[in-house]
Amino acid sequence: MPDLRAVFPKAMVLVFIGAIALLIFALQGSSAPSGQSSVGNRPRLTVMAFTSVTIATNSERQLATLSPIPSSVILRPGETTAFGAVAFDQLGREISGLTFNWRVGNQSVGTITSTGVFQAGQFEGEFLGAVILEVAPNTRFDTEAVQEVVNITVQRNFSERVPSAIRLLPEIARAAPGQTVFLTALGLDSSGALLPSGRPTWSMADSRAGSVTSTGGFTAGDSIGSFPDAITVLLQSGRGEEVISGSLDVTVVNAASAG
Repeated sequence: MPDLRAVFPKAMVLVFIGAIALLIFALQGSSAPSGQSSVGNRPRLTVMAFTSVTIATNSERQLATLSPIPSSVILRPGETTAFGAVAFDQLGREISGLTFNWRVGNQSVGTITSTGVFQAGQFEGEFLGAVILEVAPNTRFDTEAVQEVVNITVQRNFSERVPSAIRLLPEIARAAPGQTVFLTALGLDSSGALLPSGRPTWSMADSRAGSVTSTGGFTAGDSIGSFPDAITVLLQSGRGEEVISGSLDVTVVNAASAG
C-alpha cells in the first residue's frame, strides 16, 4: 500500500470510529397476561453498531525532481553543447510548461546560458556538479528547494565518437490550439552520451498539426487530435561530418487539458 503522505501531500486524514451497543432485556413472563404461557419469552439481546471513516485530502501537485539530459558529458576544450531537462511531480508524472535556468557552479569548467547552451573552458579535468539546473520561479510550484547538477569532463584527447541517434525534448509536443512549445534536439553517440552538435533544422511533415520555426518553436494548429511523426528535424554534428534525423509526434488538446 502506498504511503498516504506520498500520495496526498499535506493530506489531513480524519478518522472517526464510533460504536453504540444497545442492550435491551425484556422479561415478558412478568408482564404476560393471565392465562398465557411465558414459555419462549426469553430475554432478547439487540446490538446496534456503526463505524464511520472520513478522509479529507489536499492532493496539491508538487514539484519533486528534475532530470537533466544528459546528467554528464565529455567535451574538448572550447566545444559547445546544449542541455535539456524534464521535471516530475511527487507521483513521477512529468510537469510541462516550466522554464529551466542553468548556471555553472565552477567558473573553471566553462560558461552556460540560462537556456542550457554550454561551452567548455580551457582547463582539463573532471568537474563534478559543475552545472546546476533549477526551475525559474513561478506561481504554480515551490521551486526553491529543487535543483539538480550535471557532471562535466573536459579533455583534449579521447576516442572519436560518431552520432548515431537523436533525442528530442519534449518527447511528444503536446499543446492547445495556438499554444507554442519550444523543442530541443540532442545528438547522441552509440553509448547514449551527448555529442556536440550544430543547430537543428526543423520542418513540418504534417501541416494539420501546426507550424514550426527554424529555431524549434512549435505552434499547435486548430485540429484536435494526435499526429504521429508530424515534425522532422535534421541535426548536424559539431564538426559537420555527420547528419542524423528524427521525428516528433504531436498531440493537440483542448485548452482545458493543456499544461
